[in-house]
Amino acid sequence: MKKILVSILIIAAVSIGVVGYQYSKGGNSTSNKEQTKRANKPIATKARKADSVQTAETTGSPMITMSSNADMAVFYTSVNDLVQAADVIIEGVVTNVAYFDLNTITNTRALVRVTKSYTSSVKAGDVVPVIDVGGITTEAAMIRYSGNKSNRPIGKAEENTKVQILFDGAPLTKVGERVVYFAIKRDTNWLLSYEKPEYKKVDSAFYPQANETYYQPIAGYQSTFMISDGIVDRYVPKGDQGGKYTSLKMTKAKFDQQLANAVKNKK
Repeated sequence: MKKILVSILIIAAVSIGVVGYQYSKGGNSTSNKEQTKRANKPIATKARKADSVQTAETTGSPMITMSSNADMAVFYTSVNDLVQAADVIIEGVVTNVAYFDLNTITNTRALVRVTKSYTSSVKAGDVVPVIDVGGITTEAAMIRYSGNKSNRPIGKAEENTKVQILFDGAPLTKVGERVVYFAIKRDTNWLLSYEKPEYKKVDSAFYPQANETYYQPIAGYQSTFMISDGIVDRYVPKGDQGGKYTSLKMTKAKFDQQLANAVKNKK
């Protein structure tokens, strides 16, 4: 069964405060046909201005936060929609988080200890890597990725200043979080096939190794749920225009029931 992949390319420059994204082609329909379309290659698109840029002068710490809006190809409005589009569904606890840059894209690599799996290829007790767009890089890397046309000097201050890239403002994954991912199975050889030599292993706390299996949420925060105090929900962008997104907030018991029914009836 084909699955949709949301491919996102960040073209970010601290000097001009810009972040851009690319998504798989498709309409806004949540039909199974639209949900099963797949993008085969990341493509650069016109960049958008960041919603907010916070510097060390305003936060009191050497961190720049950049958050940019982007249009999703598909909106998943129910648990059933997510189940139909995913081939890997896991519940677990985040045990480790690291970040890496691939070309100009900053990513998060989270290790998740699986407590419950709805996929035969993954079992409870497994520790699996989940890779998604967004993460932490450095100001120096961002300047280099921009091409530094203004010839801005890059020194220790820029090398030591962290830049937090947030996709639609969604918070980054944290160690200890209880999560549910609706994802697709990937091989790092696919990821590395888009690697550009000039960006290879630049400012990377972790960099993908060849032949490693990883899991990718089918639609970023739309397919990532948090579990806390018996409640399950997902991130909704602030200022969501037209109510395109919903948190699908519900009790864990109700979520489990909907998920089990959807898996049982999956086409």
